[in-house]
Amino acid sequence: MKYSIGIGSLIVFIAVILISAVAANILIQVSSNLQQKALLTGRTSIQEVSSGIKVVTIYGKANMSTLNVEKLAIILELSPGSREIDLNTTKIEISDTTKLSILSYNTQAFYVGGDLFNNTAWNYLDDKTYGIVVLNDLDGSISKYNPIMNRGDRVALIIDSNKVFGGLSKSDYVYGKVKPEYGVSASFGFYIPSLIEEVIILS
Repeated sequence: MKYSIGIGSLIVFIAVILISAVAANILIQVSSNLQQKALLTGRTSIQEVSSGIKVVTIYGKANMSTLNVEKLAIILELSPGSREIDLNTTKIEISDTTKLSILSYNTQAFYVGGDLFNNTAWNYLDDKTYGIVVLNDLDGSISKYNPIMNRGDRVALIIDSNKVFGGLSKSDYVYGKVKPEYGVSASFGFYIPSLIEEVIILS
């Protein structure tokens, strides 16, 4: 009888140990998963806050026959302390107050050089895309299919406003933002001036 009680107690004791081990394993797994999610959330939050781009200036190119601004070039730099930005996943939201367009990067509309308005990139643009003109890229990080902006880089995002809006005429108001996948967006807004010149500083 005593042996039966002893064996029963031993079985209960072993069962308690097994249950405790299983519970401890579950708690460790849950803790590990929560830690990984917390690290990922923290890393994403830091990337969102610390990264961003800024609009340096915006140029327009007018057709002197129609006096419509048919080309736009948005000059961009990284914000101070920003991490690198992938332009391949960057969108431009732009509106003339009557139409809102969301433009994506067209890999064919790519050009390296200082000539903003007379280059082959413009030939590939339509009403849903923008192109890239590389103005400064010392380390060669900005390529046609992998356009990564990092410290010191300067680019122009070019838009065929004739195809997007049918041209912009004097007193038209244009606004929007350049939105990277991660980081702070760069907002812009400008009026087309009454005095139209071939190349205009808009912002």
